[in-house]
Amino acid sequence: EYLVQYPHGCTEQIVSAAFPQLYFGDISEMMQNDETGQSFANANVQEAIRSIKMRQLYSGGLTLWESGGQEHWWASAYATHFLLEAKQAGYEVDKDLLNNLLDYLKSKVKQRNYVSYFYNRNENKRIAPKEMAYSLFVLAVANKSDISTMNYYKQRPEELAIDSRFLLSAAYAIAGDKQKFREMLPSSFSGEE
Repeated sequence: EYLVQYPHGCTEQIVSAAFPQLYFGDISEMMQNDETGQSFANANVQEAIRSIKMRQLYSGGLTLWESGGQEHWWASAYATHFLLEAKQAGYEVDKDLLNNLLDYLKSKVKQRNYVSYFYNRNENKRIAPKEMAYSLFVLAVANKSDISTMNYYKQRPEELAIDSRFLLSAAYAIAGDKQKFREMLPSSFSGEE
């Protein structure tokens, strides 16, 4: 109940509520429950897809709120990931919606932006935004890997947060490059709090 009744309705919350419902049938089957909730979950996923479409801007990116605003890179990557998984699960996803989002992510990963990253309570450094690695991962999931940008950051691991290194490593694995996957994969999730 808590999952499907998030109070605000921003893009991140809509996706967060719908994403696990893609797998409701699998979970019910594993728990040997009846599937009375499956139609409810299906309706929620379809409504999330509709809501995402209503938030798309001319750039292909998504706003955080239905009332408009500026595009939000992280929410756009997260929603694209959800839409790819929804499509894989058999839901109908508007081709233009998905293609425009993927084009948006492709354009964003080409930019060389940096942000101040604060970690371990009192340390900071300049890194690529976390959206960068997540977008590269999502593009790999869509079979649209941007190998040149992935290689750029592979050569500059210090410009990535530790979780971004894991995502970039996973992007290489999905793209089929197991050697770069192993080279990029951190030995542990440590060093940053």
